[in-house]
Amino acid sequence: MTGEFRASYGRFDDLDCDILELPYKIADYSMTIMLPRRRDGIASLRKLPMHSFRQALEKLRENTEVKIRLPK
Repeated sequence: MTGEFRASYGRFDDLDCDILELPYKIADYSMTIMLPRRRDGIASLRKLPMHSFRQALEKLRENTEVKIRLPK
């Protein structure tokens, strides 16, 4: 999937990652992607407490225009 979309997005220095929330056509569901900035950053994201993840989701900027490219 490649294109420009309006989605909720946030850049989090304290978590060292970017978070993108893409809504599905059915408005009740969305896909959340956490992209670590460092190549080995996935390990620290996996250890992230659930409350930190929830706080980050609450801080996402809604209706942000983003360009994304996701492999199939």
